[in-house]
Amino acid sequence: IGKVATTFLASGQPIRMHQLRAPHIISRGQKVRLTAIGTGFSVSTEGKALSAAAEGEVVQVRNPTGRIISGIARTGGVVEIKQ
Repeated sequence: IGKVATTFLASGQPIRMHQLRAPHIISRGQKVRLTAIGTGFSVSTEGKALSAAAEGEVVQVRNPTGRIISGIARTGGVVEIKQ
């Protein structure tokens, strides 16, 4: 179903939702594209992910100047900053 186990799953035991998570689309240390989109503008830069994240999860990214920014993980190594 596209999920990853978070704990050991014994054979024959029922699987519960808290034992599963979405797969990570961003890995810790990965170069990502930070994007901020607003009315009439779009700004982007590169950064380095400080943790792993699944689609839609909050991830912190260090930008080239060393500032830590939080955004939403999106496919393709993109982190969206809400405006």
